[in-house]
Amino acid sequence: MAQQRAIINPSLEDLVITSNSSVFRNETDVIGWKTSHPVTPGLGCSPTCRPIELWHQVFNGVSAASGAGVQWAEAEATTSSMLYQTVCMINGESFFYSFLHRGRLSATVPDVMLFRIGIPTGLPAGSKPADPVGFGIVQVSTTNNGTVAVAPTGNGIINPPVAAGNGWVRYSGTYTYTGATQGVNLGFAGVSTAPGPSFQGNFLDDFQIQLPATVEFSAVNIANPEGTLADPGGITPPNPPAIRVGGTVTAPVTVQVSVTGGTATIGDDYSLTVPFSQGNTTSTVSLTIPPGIYDAESESSLFLVPFTVNADPVVEPDETVTFSFSLTSGPATTAGIESCGLPPITTTTYTIADDDFIAGTAEHVTVSGRVKNSLGAGIGGARVAIRDNQGVSRSTVTNSFGFYRFDNVDSDAGYLVSVAAKGYSFQPRFVTVIDAISDLDFVPSP
Repeated sequence: MAQQRAIINPSLEDLVITSNSSVFRNETDVIGWKTSHPVTPGLGCSPTCRPIELWHQVFNGVSAASGAGVQWAEAEATTSSMLYQTVCMINGESFFYSFLHRGRLSATVPDVMLFRIGIPTGLPAGSKPADPVGFGIVQVSTTNNGTVAVAPTGNGIINPPVAAGNGWVRYSGTYTYTGATQGVNLGFAGVSTAPGPSFQGNFLDDFQIQLPATVEFSAVNIANPEGTLADPGGITPPNPPAIRVGGTVTAPVTVQVSVTGGTATIGDDYSLTVPFSQGNTTSTVSLTIPPGIYDAESESSLFLVPFTVNADPVVEPDETVTFSFSLTSGPATTAGIESCGLPPITTTTYTIADDDFIAGTAEHVTVSGRVKNSLGAGIGGARVAIRDNQGVSRSTVTNSFGFYRFDNVDSDAGYLVSVAAKGYSFQPRFVTVIDAISDLDFVPSP
């Protein structure tokens, strides 16, 4: 799973709740977000969960800030806690941040919240453990009518607060991270609320950061079946070589991808064109990454190399293609995203797995199913991988309803099937394929 370089679900709109309501939801159901909150029973996320409290306007007369959607979070839920996302940070880099804050109960006594790195110490029993390294970035104080009770204090450049409407205030600034290159828990911890110890407050919305863009290949090794002549003109595999981007791109970035080795023959076994082009030996292509914010995980953060395989009927050994890339223009850097702090993936090897069999030796079947959250809703964009006992793996991505499908799976064989999705944990499953399987479903681990 990629280490993220941008905030996912920044305005907490992904997991729509009923209008004019406030609900508790398990952290695994709120895309992108996590909480240190103790596991708590009886909050509607039965039987227990680490709850994140979501609000939808105009519950208790509260509305979102102008242009910030219709939902937000209450940082404390039922007790002092930290709402956060785990972000890959590189030593010495500076980043811009911005978030909306509002008090809940009082026009005179502010709610006080700390934007910080690391889960703090001193949280209630049952909370997630404190991180080894933790420190504050900026502390803010806001009443429920948008009064900034105390000017924000902290580290780095802190911009003047800006009124955002409906009692919300936007806080922003620039901070230079000086810790080790690693994934850090970046988020918000309540300091105090009005009227006091009840910890009801510290509304949070529209959290954004702008980390410099980093680039690498999406995987070290990729493998897919060659395909059959039923796919005229060759096939575009479900997971071709791809460049993964994380962070903020402020101007177009050009990435040059080149074939640097392998046993397959360009123009015969494959081509860097879509569709397959017999005899085309072009070995270098350029990809353009437009300005934007990329989370390094979703499909919109993957830039696919134009690559198709010749689906011929010849029985032959598996063949490989090795790619490398270079950045030729634009504000980006090559850095590890798949494993934060480790060297970047600058080469990738694609294996064309021959699936032409002598008649009678194997049958091809379909394996399919659905990836769902704990409420039974489909999870779109999850990556599902199937690996045979020879170690050959291929993967696909679920559609918006959570469904996935693998064709041309050899029968009478065993496979390990695994799922990766941001914010969820799934147990891999070993299955023996005798005939087609249509209900190989996955739900998150408790």
